[in-house]
Amino acid sequence: MDKSEIKQLENMIEVVMRCIPKERQAHDVYLHASKESRLEMAQILFETLANQEEQHESRLRTTLELLKQELDEAKGKGLPDIGMNHMEDEELAPEERIRDIERAMEVVMRMIPKEHDARQLYLSTAKHTKRDFTRTLFEWLADQEKQHESKLRGILELLKMQVHEIKHPKA
Repeated sequence: MDKSEIKQLENMIEVVMRCIPKERQAHDVYLHASKESRLEMAQILFETLANQEEQHESRLRTTLELLKQELDEAKGKGLPDIGMNHMEDEELAPEERIRDIERAMEVVMRMIPKEHDARQLYLSTAKHTKRDFTRTLFEWLADQEKQHESKLRGILELLKMQVHEIKHPKA
């Protein structure tokens, strides 16, 4: 990929990063308007718009991650190819195994707060909804995020144990 294509990716990343807070702000405005309205029709409309803005933000965040990955690959920072030719863990030198595990740990540690934040968002939304069905849905989503966070924490501990075992093998 040439420099102009890399620059285009960087520009797209910048645009997406500027759009995300705008979607969040629009979401907050609609949600506030739905709470302030006394007309059920307006409440439904504003809640629907708020949910759509939230979906937009989510899609933008996903797009941002994909663009960042594409940029990293273009700059030669991509993840190693783990296709059919990859070696088994045992064939890797201990230092290489540790580096691979530490890369996995970085991803897990980066995702734990994201899962936590998503849970908080869902719980907050559940508190402010007036419909039982919607509240139940957001509470279920929050529970799912809590489970994700818990699983990630467990994976992190397992990865730490693997690093310890590699560094301190049993005699």
